[in-house]
Amino acid sequence: MVDLILAAIPAFILLGTVEPEGERVRYGLTKNLATFNPFHVAFHEYGSIWQDLRRSPRWRDRIGFVFGGPGWVSKEPSESEATR
Repeated sequence: MVDLILAAIPAFILLGTVEPEGERVRYGLTKNLATFNPFHVAFHEYGSIWQDLRRSPRWRDRIGFVFGGPGWVSKEPSESEATR
């Protein structure tokens, strides 16, 4: 009987990780697309990530582009910008 009751209570309630939302959540794309092609809409971001990876000189930035959120940018200036 206890197992049935615990199974009915979601784990996030038991662990105390429920928190009210403080700010309004915004959903959507970071840039508008000029196509309605579902393949392009679904996979265009992988091409953009690949371009960012090829342009970035540091591995730290490359990791950020892959694992960072949408619109992620490096907070540190690159070596070419620091020498100006």
